[in-house]
Amino acid sequence: MITETTPQAPARLALTAVCLGFFMITLDATIVNLALPAISADYAEPSTAALQWVVDAYTVTLAAFLLTWGAAGDRWGARRVFEAGVAVFVLASIACAAAGSLPWLIAARAVQGAGAAALLPSSLALIAHQFPDAGARARALGVWGGMSGIGLAAGPLLGGLAVGLADWRLVFAVNVPVGLLAIVLTRRAVTETPLRARTRIDGMGQVFGTAALACLVAGFIESGHAGWLAAPTLVLLGAGVVCGALFVIVERIVPAPVLPPGALRVRNFAVAGARGGGVDIGR
Repeated sequence: MITETTPQAPARLALTAVCLGFFMITLDATIVNLALPAISADYAEPSTAALQWVVDAYTVTLAAFLLTWGAAGDRWGARRVFEAGVAVFVLASIACAAAGSLPWLIAARAVQGAGAAALLPSSLALIAHQFPDAGARARALGVWGGMSGIGLAAGPLLGGLAVGLADWRLVFAVNVPVGLLAIVLTRRAVTETPLRARTRIDGMGQVFGTAALACLVAGFIESGHAGWLAAPTLVLLGAGVVCGALFVIVERIVPAPVLPPGALRVRNFAVAGARGGGVDIGR
């Protein structure tokens, strides 16, 4: 009995560590929504556009840095990137909970998103590495995917409880013990993935891709209260289109693009991207 169950314990701990990180990502995508009225009251009722950035600053940086962190995991190790992502996420959560102004909160949310972007691709790589058997890997991915639904569903509930029982700052403080537990379990049970030192980081693609996303989102937010034909709206949307075009050009000429031009023609990659996940097309 002992010899059969003991080898499985590290695998369970490794999967728990990875799932805790993924749980934080999905939880923070929705938990803040019910806290927005309390945040508005705390900061003298800022504009709707400003409050929208509390939500979107997180999702924009999460989307913008996702592929770059995936390449970083290949180059420096998925476990190392996963731990760094959890650490950044926890520190940013503390900054959110301690925010003394709305710009501070928005900036901390953006850093949260950058940390979350490191967690998502590295968690997938770690599962593939920890579970080489196809059947065990499929079961582990099923558990990992289930955490997404749990996190998204639990977000509004926990957010409402936090605001109702204490304060909106508790919405972000809950990430601290979860993140610390994830780091402890990662160090105890997760092994590092093979390094690919030749993997390059596409800095130019990252800059233009992030700028395109940020400008387009800002343009849509601005249109909500200023109108589609307002000068700020048109400038932001125009800048987003220009940056998007430059991103496409850069991806066609750099030797190691963050998003290879032919990647979207790979069915598994396109489907995973549409679902908000990611795949390592090199495996």
